[in-house]
Order: sequence, then structure tokens, then C-alpha cells
Amino acid sequence: MYKVKWDKESNGILLTDKINGKEEIIPPRPVFFEELELLGFNNYWKYPKTQSPLLWGIGRRYFYEGELVAEAKGGNIFEAPEIVITDTSENLVLEPIDMESIASKNKEALFTLENEAMDFVEHSYKIYKNEVGYVIVSFSGGKDSQVVLDIVSRIIPPDDYVIIFIDTTMELPCTYETVEKTKKTYQKLYPNLRFYTAKHEKEAIELWKKFGPPSMILTWCRSVYKTSPFARFVRGMYNENGRPKILVFEGVRSEESRTRERYARISSSRKHIFQINAEVIKDWNISEVFLYLFSRNIEMNRAYRYGLNRVGCSICPFGSKWYEFIINKMFPNLTNEYVHVITDYVKLLGIKDKKNIELYIAEGQWKKRAGGRGIDTNGVRIDFIEKENSLEAVSMRPRENFLEWVKTVGDIIYKNQENRIVGEIKIGSEIF
Repeated sequence: MYKVKWDKESNGILLTDKINGKEEIIPPRPVFFEELELLGFNNYWKYPKTQSPLLWGIGRRYFYEGELVAEAKGGNIFEAPEIVITDTSENLVLEPIDMESIASKNKEALFTLENEAMDFVEHSYKIYKNEVGYVIVSFSGGKDSQVVLDIVSRIIPPDDYVIIFIDTTMELPCTYETVEKTKKTYQKLYPNLRFYTAKHEKEAIELWKKFGPPSMILTWCRSVYKTSPFARFVRGMYNENGRPKILVFEGVRSEESRTRERYARISSSRKHIFQINAEVIKDWNISEVFLYLFSRNIEMNRAYRYGLNRVGCSICPFGSKWYEFIINKMFPNLTNEYVHVITDYVKLLGIKDKKNIELYIAEGQWKKRAGGRGIDTNGVRIDFIEKENSLEAVSMRPRENFLEWVKTVGDIIYKNQENRIVGEIKIGSEIF
């Protein structure tokens, strides 16, 4: 919401509306010693291993007291980036950033931010509380959902909302740590607060092996491990005759992608026809999020201390080379499990040489998969038969229950009729 400029005197940043074009910078993230150690900055600089941040990062560029001091170039899941130190920054001695002082200097801006967000939560809650069966905070274990949970908890009584964590089974170990710590913290404050986990019954790695890795085109992981488990869990919260309708507060921010930038702050049926989404911090930037966390002393996923600005699945078709490098350095056993599956897929494409396989994976070519090529189907297939007024789909040797998978398409109602299952699917306002 605010523009950002350097505060060189404190090695910090200032959130402000009054700024000229020369002063304005891209909102930076705090950088901690763990990231510096991981990248090998200890070979160039001296710094304490402290909880406080040491400098600021904009993308892969590092700033100290408002000046560019280093840059990380290249790198991928198998190779470390090259560290380039500026001529004036050799043998630098870093001092910890006093985040309390930085938060104090931005006190007025943070006050405006949090109060606007709390007003939004209160307004949304009052409008929809009598229309929905449940008010939900979607919690991911990341920084944005921590902010949203804190804001909601300051406005809505703990008996009037629930928290749901969607466990894709591909989460980072530090994300599970954060979820458990946060759960204990809030349930200590509010003993009656309900904190749930929605999860698919099968581990994701099983389906990676069966169906091949997901891709930017075939994002089956999103529907199977996020959308469907959440929808199934919500329906389970109602009785059989109940019609689920929910208000979900979540931490989606415009800054994260062009797609998210287009989201309305309040929207209906974007993810599920029974769901109203409320984006509490939609227009916050990354600097504002971190300053809020520090000012409120909120638990922070330790993955951010290693250089991530977003926390997601361990291996993701939308993950950058930077993300993959950090995750592989932090949790090599975890990433190796998925890399083995990707390697088997690449071999089925006819690529056998180890170096070429590693290059294929490092360059993210597997993320572009658009069909079934490279997948050992073992006789599993689906055929489409066009008729005059219909399209028949014939599934051969299905591995999963179709009635479960079709729930990702829309609301399904069906019944057994002799040797057939007869039903209908509601997608939006249409029934098929």
C-alpha cells in the first residue's frame, strides 16, 4: 500500500506516501545470516549469527545501508549461484538491524495498515456471518497467512471462526514446524479455537509416481491436493442435508503475481461455488508484511531466513531456480525423492545420459509437460467417443475412484441404479 525508500541512517526502510521517484525503491525483504551462510558470504564478510536481519534483499541483489553490496547470479537445483561482491564492499563487517527501531519509525504507517485490514475483516464478518455456516482462516504456515490470522484473531471472537491448514504432503519440514507452533500459541490464548488440517488420503509422492510430475500446464497437484481436500473437509463439517457456504479469509497479495493482482478483494465462487473469499492484505507489499511480523513478534517460518520470499511445496512446477536451489540445500533428502521421480520420467522420454538428464531437470524442462508422453501407463487409458449429441469417455483400468476425482470439477449428486451409477454435476449455474 505504501511506497518504500531507504533509511540509510538506521540501515532500514521507511514506508511513506510522500516520496519522489528517485527515492522510491522496490519493496525489499530482510536478509538473515542463514542465507548468507548458505550462499557462502562468510568467505567475504564478517557478521554475527544473530536473530536480527543483517541487510536487505531485492530479488537477488543485496543492500546494506541503502547501497548495493552484492548480487547472486545463476544457479539451479544442482548448482550454487555465483556471488558477485561490489568493489566497495569487500571485507564488509555487517551489524544487526534494529528491527524494533525500524518498526517504531514506521509506527504510523503500520497503524494505518493494520487498522484498515481490521476494518475490512470486521466489515466482511458483519455482512456475511449470517449468510455462511462457517468463517474460516486459510492458514499455510507462510508469512502472509500469519498476518491474516493475527488480524482476524483481533477482531472475530475465537468461537466464531475456524482455522484450516491444507496439507499437500509436499510441505517443507519448517512449514509443519510453524503450523504446530502457531497452533499451540493460539490454542493457549483461545482454548476453544478450532484448528483443523485438510489432507488427501494418499501421499503426493505416490501420485507423482503413478501420473508423472505435475507441470505448469498439467497442474493436477493443485486440484487433487489443495482444492479437493479442502472442499471435502468443508462438506464434512456439515451434515448430509446441509448446504456448505463459507467465508474464507486468506493472505493472497497482488504483488505475488499478475493473476492474483486481478482478484477482487471480496469474490464469490472463484475456488468453490460455496465459497466467499476475502483478501485481507491484498495490497500489502513484502516489506509491510515483514515489518508487521516483527512489530507484533509473530512466529516466522524459518525458510525465510534462508532466502525464500514465498513458502510453498518442496518441489513445484512454478518454483524458480532460486527456490529450488535453497530447498535442495536445506532439505536434500526431501527434494531427492521428487528428483528421482522426475529422472524416471525423463528417461522414458529417451534421455539416458546423466548429464543431459540433470540439465533437463535444472532448466525446468519437465515443468512444460503437456501430455502423457514419458509416463508408464501400464494399460491405464481414457478414450473419447464422439456421437451426434454427446461425448462418451471410456476409462480403462482406472487407478482411482472416478466419483472422488470428479468432485474437483463441481458439486456431484449421484445414486446407484442396478448396475449403473446415475448422477449430475453442477458447475457454476449449469447442471450436467
